[in-house]
Amino acid sequence: MMTYAKLRPLMEPRAENLDQTFQRLAHSLRDSGKTATLQCTLIVGDSLRRWTLGLKGSDALLQKEPVKKPEVEIITRDTTWWEIAEGKLSPLEAFTQGRLRILGDTKLGSHLLKLAADGGAASICKE
Repeated sequence: MMTYAKLRPLMEPRAENLDQTFQRLAHSLRDSGKTATLQCTLIVGDSLRRWTLGLKGSDALLQKEPVKKPEVEIITRDTTWWEIAEGKLSPLEAFTQGRLRILGDTKLGSHLLKLAADGGAASICKE
């Protein structure tokens, strides 16, 4: 059976603050060495909410405004994001189950997911 890397928890237990999860995601990606824009789009009820992370070298900042063409965009429902943020569901499992979509540069997206999961030390999937 395959086990997939889950993200390190992006929130305190039982804290339901979406902004906090994306602030912590930005913190975990700050040393990516990449210059790119990662946009996370969550489907919350009937509306969309977006968080945009600007990566530049050893910095990652949460930006206020969404962008039209980010290098990578993650799209999922808020309920799925909570499972990922709590470390209960790996992004790869969500993707293979059709619960998460990645648009744009998939190689970059894979690199960023590795960094968010464990600092890039292991592969996204392991046996």
